[in-house]
Amino acid sequence: MQPCLVDAHVHLYDRFDPRAILEAAAENVARLAGELGLDPVPPGFLLLTRTAVERPLESVFAEMPAGWSGEQLDTPGSMRFSAPGRPDLHFVPGWQVVSLEGLEVLALGTAERPPEKRPVDETLRAVRRAGGIAVLPWGIGKWCGRRASVVRGLVAGSGAGAFFLGDIAGRPALLPRPALLGEAETRGWRVLPGTDPLPFAGEERQIARLGFQADFDPAAPVESLKDGLRALAASPHAVGRHETPGRFLMHQLALQLRKRLGGARKPSG
Repeated sequence: MQPCLVDAHVHLYDRFDPRAILEAAAENVARLAGELGLDPVPPGFLLLTRTAVERPLESVFAEMPAGWSGEQLDTPGSMRFSAPGRPDLHFVPGWQVVSLEGLEVLALGTAERPPEKRPVDETLRAVRRAGGIAVLPWGIGKWCGRRASVVRGLVAGSGAGAFFLGDIAGRPALLPRPALLGEAETRGWRVLPGTDPLPFAGEERQIARLGFQADFDPAAPVESLKDGLRALAASPHAVGRHETPGRFLMHQLALQLRKRLGGARKPSG
């Protein structure tokens, strides 16, 4: 097994520049490795959470950026990108859907899309049947009121290995960590950190700014990573940066303006 760095919540929106995606992700993986004292820099694993408004990976990189090469991996829809002097980047297929209750559900490591607008427990089971890692990611305003009660009910009524919870880089660094995440961890639940970039031009440069260290087998990179995540006894240590207050406020205003102007709504967080 070899070490790697993982971003467990990655979007590739149409406004993202393919070269900038790869260059920024490589730089951010190297930055995370430096924070952890890892030398040489290990590969990065970018776990895609594709929505209905995003193109498939092969379409995003239909024209390979100069200096980079790509190859298929052990799981359908996964690719490894390489460039001289850069850490390898493994893109792993996955989906993000919204449940009947309005909760976001991630299906990591599977090309099979879960159903939309179904009860959340049914959606989580569908992800597991497809061989994916099921995650309920925290989001701004997403775990409030009735939906918070649904999440608490799932945490209280399910085994801690049934699914993961998720944290995102967009959470302001100065705000306390959501209490529900800590409550769940005391019950044995595991939290996976990821970036969850927003659908604005330039946001591709945020990919891999928040993540965690894991291990993988180069002979079966995707499946071995998934097996390792399932075997985690506790939440992995998050490394990287959460959002600054200024950028957080700017993004929230931009999202509200985008919604009022009738732009395509980001289906998640």
